[in-house]
Amino acid sequence: MADQFLKQAMVEQYGTTVFTGPAFLHSVYFTDNNTGYAVGEGGIVLKTSNAGTTWTMQITSGALDLSSVYFTDANTGYAVGESGTILKTSNGGTTWTFQTSGTTIDLSSVYFTDANNGYAVGGVILKTTDGGNNWNIQSSTLNGYSVYFTNANTGYAVGYNGTFLKQSMVELTGQHNEVEQFTL
Repeated sequence: MADQFLKQAMVEQYGTTVFTGPAFLHSVYFTDNNTGYAVGEGGIVLKTSNAGTTWTMQITSGALDLSSVYFTDANTGYAVGESGTILKTSNGGTTWTFQTSGTTIDLSSVYFTDANNGYAVGGVILKTTDGGNNWNIQSSTLNGYSVYFTNANTGYAVGYNGTFLKQSMVELTGQHNEVEQFTL
């Protein structure tokens, strides 16, 4: 009933309902002014090519709930979610393939600093340096909700119970990770 009420409110406020499926949506990402993706429960991935006027469902082949979506360019994107699910598309969302995450812990956020280097957080922090082909556990102590990088060298993750992490990459005699943890 609440879902139907929300849909009715959207119709009254915006004049149209762009998607009327039963799934809850958790994340949205636009690659340009017109093309965007939304992900949610049951592995749903929606795509718009007209700035959100209409959305079409993409095929994800049995994915579990998805929590976050991120694209590195117009064609290459990643979605993460339940039980360590990581999906990747290389063709603008036409097809999505499962990546091996190395964990069964839920993932809640994904972010890439460039085409090769990316992070996924949830009950762990995962990192890839090869465009998602391999993911390595960086930390198993975070119950994270979101990850964001201000540049290629400085990133932040926030999580349960006021956890706040900052990661800095410092070049001295090579790349070194310095992780500072704050609890608010």
